[in-house]
Amino acid sequence: ARWREDKPERLQALRDMYRHWPFFRALMGNIGMAMAKTDMAIAGEYAGLPNDRDAATAIYRKIQAEFESSQAEMLAIVGADHLLADNPTLAFSLQRRNVYMEPLNHIQLALLRRYRNDETPPEFREIWLDPLLRTINAISAGQRNTG
Repeated sequence: ARWREDKPERLQALRDMYRHWPFFRALMGNIGMAMAKTDMAIAGEYAGLPNDRDAATAIYRKIQAEFESSQAEMLAIVGADHLLADNPTLAFSLQRRNVYMEPLNHIQLALLRRYRNDETPPEFREIWLDPLLRTINAISAGQRNTG
């Protein structure tokens, strides 16, 4: 990013803060964990749900670009080449969790499409509400502290 190139002393100051300030180190650890839980491919599928696809795509692209930029900056500060490099146990745990989270997201996407379908009569649309609410609860529980 530009601030790293233009002002290398800023990056060094942030690296020093990371090494010597427990609060900042914990903050960066929490950011890394939240980013590791983020699946931008799934987010892109959710972005396909609104009726105004052009606006949704534009918003998603901005979010994706900001995510990638933020991740690069965070990795530069902590001096790592991938998320959770300093916590392989958590990285493994999240990897195992994703095996369950990905199908839940796809189920939720299908239920959202069915529930929002304007061609479905309202009395049939309500059939999808309870399973949809259950997926919201399940995904939130699976995300735990970032749900």
